Amino acid sequence: MDSIKFEAEVRQVKSMADRSYNLILNIPEYELEQARELMGMLLDHVAVAIVKVAKNDDKKYGGRLK
Repeated sequence: MDSIKFEAEVRQVKSMADRSYNLILNIPEYELEQARELMGMLLDHVAVAIVKVAKNDDKKYGGRLK
């Protein structure tokens, strides 16, 4: 399976009673297709890689990660 790449804002990281963490992402509307793919993986175990991108790094990413 190919990876799903999209821009998102990290909204919240919440520690839970079972010592796990919930991660809440704000995915912009123009990443709708990627969000749909991600929703198809609900309750699946996945590997995640996150890259911090400067807010004004439009020259490098053009406002989108593809």
